[in-house]
Amino acid sequence: MSQEEFNGVHMIPFGLLICFVDELEVRVTELSEKGFCFRVPQKLEKISRIRLHYFVFEQSCYEEIVIRDYRIEERREQDFFVEYLVLSEQEDYRKCSRELIQDYWDYISVKLLGDEAYLSAERTGYPAALDGEHYDTFEEQKRIWFSEVAQTAEGGEFPSDLELAIELDGPKWYKAYLELEFGAMMESYWEENGLRHHAFCRKRPERIYIGNQFCHHLFPEKKVLFSMLEKSEREDLKVTISFSYLRDFTLEETENLLQELEQWCHDRGTTFEILVNDWGMAQLLRGRDQCLTPCLGVLLNKRRKDVRYRYKKGFWTREDKKNPGPLGENSVNAWWYREYLREELRIERYEFEMCGYFLDIPEGRHSLHLPFFQTNTSQYCPLYAKCVTKDRGNQRLAKQCPEYCREFVFLYPAHLNMVGRYNSLFGFDSRSICDMELLKVYRDQGIDRIVVNLM
Repeated sequence: MSQEEFNGVHMIPFGLLICFVDELEVRVTELSEKGFCFRVPQKLEKISRIRLHYFVFEQSCYEEIVIRDYRIEERREQDFFVEYLVLSEQEDYRKCSRELIQDYWDYISVKLLGDEAYLSAERTGYPAALDGEHYDTFEEQKRIWFSEVAQTAEGGEFPSDLELAIELDGPKWYKAYLELEFGAMMESYWEENGLRHHAFCRKRPERIYIGNQFCHHLFPEKKVLFSMLEKSEREDLKVTISFSYLRDFTLEETENLLQELEQWCHDRGTTFEILVNDWGMAQLLRGRDQCLTPCLGVLLNKRRKDVRYRYKKGFWTREDKKNPGPLGENSVNAWWYREYLREELRIERYEFEMCGYFLDIPEGRHSLHLPFFQTNTSQYCPLYAKCVTKDRGNQRLAKQCPEYCREFVFLYPAHLNMVGRYNSLFGFDSRSICDMELLKVYRDQGIDRIVVNLM
């Protein structure tokens, strides 16, 4: 068949069309209703089975077609690859190829006509007209969020068999914790966010998280950290220390701090949990005393999280613990990965976030953070770039940070329920603090600790 007769669409994006020749995953280079071309690094001796996986835009899922009726020929051979042409008159192949090509051209046409908001509106029903509506300040945004929560959650009961923990993740709360009696600090914490009648505030937290999982500049100074540890000992509070990613220039300092924490535990007969958000930190803890217990942090317990998912057509958000939907699972649901974490790195507890859809929690005893969830983190802080250069894209590593995040945040359209805080973007999951029954469902799956951070 000549090039003119075939007349295929070149280089359909890999995520839209996946091809397997026997067990080999190959690149489709051209597609039409009559057939398709694929590329391999060397000649194939024998082909037994060809499968195509088409992305269906409307349902946001893949449909598999097994090519049974086909003719294959070598199209061309180059220095680094061989290209084959597969011709087929199979009806389901032709139907799926025709629909994918049409969807792909529709997508390109819409993308050329407007901006990203226009594209999202056309493809998913995203309310682009609301993008111009913003809150004036983060304080106003939080006040509205939490006032709605307080009304919905009034009268609920926090499950008595769940541990309650509070995240102290920045200088403001380090200072408050050291200056105030813990009960007084918690009263101020709930009151400041309009939640003094919420079910959370009727239970005294049993644990505090010290440090920030996302920005290493927000980790407390050593003097402040050990003062907080001394106070937690006096107030009978368990402690989890949150480390972020490691930078080369912080490696020696971090290793020395771990040694001091280890000695502290030996002297007092206590233990600390250490949140691991960098594989380098996991290696630093490897072989250390059992008094420092590593836990898998949010940055390593990765999953897809986006506040815009609720606008996506075909996105399955059914809250069914037996079938939680397409995003419910992530890497820790694989038994062999959990075995590696346990046997090689001593990690058995994982930190999860409520993020707008139901999670499939693997076996074990794990923690659930709420109501905010992280969607993006940059070591080259966009807030720092905006304050210093007036351009958030002009990012650079800040070895010494003036902590602009004490005063500034990035605000986003009100309907998105998100905020840019320090070097990260966060979504707000209101249901996570409205629905106490939902917490019981997670408790039955293996969550034994709720970690609250109201920012």
